[in-house]
Amino acid sequence: MTSKPLTELTESVSVDDAADMTRRFRRDFNHLLLPDFKYKHLVAESESFDRARIEALLAQPGCAGIRLYSAMKENGEVQQIVIGYDTQNRDMLEAGLLMTDSRRCPPDCGPDSRLNS
Repeated sequence: MTSKPLTELTESVSVDDAADMTRRFRRDFNHLLLPDFKYKHLVAESESFDRARIEALLAQPGCAGIRLYSAMKENGEVQQIVIGYDTQNRDMLEAGLLMTDSRRCPPDCGPDSRLNS
């Protein structure tokens, strides 16, 4: 099965739908975890990344977009790795610019909004 090019994926989500989806995640995600991992905040509800670092990723020559990989630290904490990809949909590993540092929620959540409360 061939996927559509990302440039053809233009669907957006309404704030109402996004609020429903994030509320459902907060309510239900612990049910997906084995008992030993529940309620330990190993999975973030959100991660915030610095704009300048995102722009640096996108400014790499040949960068067509960004990709998020779910990863796990040795302590079991799940985090996102952000990397650029090129027009051939290949990770730009040679550029060596990968982001992992983020502001994780919890504990460092932004002010209440419809997406996080």
